[in-house]
Amino acid sequence: FIVSLSGKVDNILVEVGDCSPSTLSHLSNEESAILKRAKEAWDEVNARGGASAEELARTVFVQHSEPCTWRRFGEASPSRPKVVVGRTMTERAVVDPTWVECCKRVDEVWVPTEWHRGVFAAAGVPLEQIYAMPEAIDCDFFQPRAGATHAEATTEEQHSKEFSKSEDPIEESSEQAPRLALLSVFKWEHRKGWDVLLDAYWAAFSAHDDVVLRLRTFVPSWEVGPSNITLRLEQHASMLGPNRIAAWRAGLGAAGALMPRKLSQLPAVEVVEGGQGSQDGALSRHAMRQLYSDADVFV
Repeated sequence: FIVSLSGKVDNILVEVGDCSPSTLSHLSNEESAILKRAKEAWDEVNARGGASAEELARTVFVQHSEPCTWRRFGEASPSRPKVVVGRTMTERAVVDPTWVECCKRVDEVWVPTEWHRGVFAAAGVPLEQIYAMPEAIDCDFFQPRAGATHAEATTEEQHSKEFSKSEDPIEESSEQAPRLALLSVFKWEHRKGWDVLLDAYWAAFSAHDDVVLRLRTFVPSWEVGPSNITLRLEQHASMLGPNRIAAWRAGLGAAGALMPRKLSQLPAVEVVEGGQGSQDGALSRHAMRQLYSDADVFV
């Protein structure tokens, strides 16, 4: 949203953290430059102890975090920006009442989807205060290859050549590609529902099916437990949690099959690990585009 708003409002001030050079290197030159300017503007305001009243009168101030960490501004205070925005999200279908109260600190609440907008409105946040601001994506760069029409064949062929010459390409296997490739991209933390995904996948397919679930993921520093994803997969495969049992009984287990408890006995899972920066193994834009294009279904 910083890129979209840049040049369209008098002054935008975004409460931002540090963007490492490795993170910026994965963006386009335009996006990288705009984010650098946003960071410099934020640092400059903090260095002089805050923005002037004249600046604030024309400033859109955006902060991205949980609602109760948003700054408090008095309604008529000269230190209040022209528009105060709080950007947030949740995976829960019910919003905590304290969040609803804290949403009163801002003029606008930005959420990623219409679903989030409905969840916050149902909890008591005025609908007219909530705006669905979808996550940004470069649609010109991330063009899907699947489903191209005959008229698009030439363009599709060019895309294929471009993918093959991409920087940081995904290492290609000599084995034949699976008939069905599923892809999921997320941080490995409980709120992302990785356990629900695995339970459903392992209940819907068997080890004999020509299918693979690719996980582009990493374990963030705040998560307790091993950082090795394969070890976590083996641990979950061996467990008999109620959710996994329920998913199994609704899937292949409905025919009376015994539930496998070893990773080698379950449908294939491939892990594409890497953190957020290049020093952590993050993939380039080209490599991510190849990963998406090689998948049949995004889950």
